[in-house]
Amino acid sequence: MPRDRIPGLPRDTGGSVQVGSPEELAQVLAFEGTDLSSEMIDFQSALWCPVQDVRERVDIYRFLTSATEQVCAAGILPRPREELAPFGTRVEVMRTGGKPPPPSRYHTGTVNSHSWDAVFRTWRVHVALDQPAGTYYGQPVKGTQTCMYDIHVIGGPERPFSSMTPTEIEELHEQRRQEFWRNIDPATGLTDPSLPRKDEPHAPMPTG
Repeated sequence: MPRDRIPGLPRDTGGSVQVGSPEELAQVLAFEGTDLSSEMIDFQSALWCPVQDVRERVDIYRFLTSATEQVCAAGILPRPREELAPFGTRVEVMRTGGKPPPPSRYHTGTVNSHSWDAVFRTWRVHVALDQPAGTYYGQPVKGTQTCMYDIHVIGGPERPFSSMTPTEIEELHEQRRQEFWRNIDPATGLTDPSLPRKDEPHAPMPTG
């Protein structure tokens, strides 16, 4: 979706706003406007992956979780409709997509990024998977970015995906996908791509 980028914000090489350090967070919080929801914004640190010291990694996770909360508290971005799993949280994540998806239709991993999606006007989380979960055009899927409806926090009250059959997971995913589209922000101008468009001819009626 074409859009004018707001100047003066820290960005990665792809053009998304990057919040991964206290300095970058300070730049975003110093933004003189009142709304950054038109920007793709990633809350992640390039430091976390090579860090071996557990305490140092916990400090990075704590800062990044706080950064997301601070930007929302400042009113610069909308608050998530559903609480985001904090950085470092162990989760099960649905993996119904892929070419092909894993036979179990889910995998386990660790949350290592929060992102604001300006196109769908929703929050997403990125999960670094413990093991590749299926493939995509022959390449192993080592991580996935998805909405919270695709995630189960390990130890949480909901039924874990690990207790479900692949068919049950696929059915649950479709239920939650439809709910997402029913509640999507009208400002996106988007509609469920699985529904026929109004300008498309209806399928012919069966004749027998």
